[in-house]
Amino acid sequence: MVINVALRDQPYLPLYVQDFMTDENLAECSAAANGVFIRTMCLMHKSENYGIILLKQKDKQCDDQTMNFAIKLNMHLPYERGIIYDALNELIEQKVLRIDGDQLIQKRMVKDSILSQKRSVSGKKGAQKKSSKGNDFALANEKAKYKQNTENEIEDENEYEIDINIYSFIEKYLCRTLSPIDYEVIDLWKKDYDEEKIRLAIKETALNRTTNLKYTQAILENWKNKTIDEIKNSKNRLSKNSSTLATVERLKEAGELK
Repeated sequence: MVINVALRDQPYLPLYVQDFMTDENLAECSAAANGVFIRTMCLMHKSENYGIILLKQKDKQCDDQTMNFAIKLNMHLPYERGIIYDALNELIEQKVLRIDGDQLIQKRMVKDSILSQKRSVSGKKGAQKKSSKGNDFALANEKAKYKQNTENEIEDENEYEIDINIYSFIEKYLCRTLSPIDYEVIDLWKKDYDEEKIRLAIKETALNRTTNLKYTQAILENWKNKTIDEIKNSKNRLSKNSSTLATVERLKEAGELK
């Protein structure tokens, strides 16, 4: 498990308010469970393994693992043990939290930690390349050196984007957390479209300042019979494509697209 000191040392907890407020699974939980969840996330923010609370041997007081976590959290939360226990059962049942062995996990926080770590590594690689090349060229070659470094940075970014999975890629470009329904839609795309085509469609979606996957769906349907090279080389971008725009306008009229 990646230990992400950068996230852990931040004085604030990254919280995607819109996603939090519209999370259908969390909405099924009681007010008490929501309160326990928020405070548990604060503890997870300061955990050694970001997004995870680890149950140590001394914390295992009974055979019920959920109760063991309730006992541990009871030392840090302003709630009675029974309230914490019931809340954890709700949150686990609704898949807001999950228990994996001796770990209580909040998946979104763990994904943020891994993504942050990859970005950090990618940034260091780019900085090292620029630094090593900067010592080898004279001032007269500064212009050529700048161009080469820029190309390297783009190459690093592309390698990084390929490295992260499609779900993290989409969250990165749309700047929001994916919902369970979003995951189902993306899984269907993966069966029908090449992943690179999906990534290009997501970039187009972001460029057109929307985060709705129905917009992306319209793009993919318009690109269905096009090759990747045709899409990349096309002069008729989405904003000029009447077919896609017509689909988008129908979605807007139906109230399905903001």
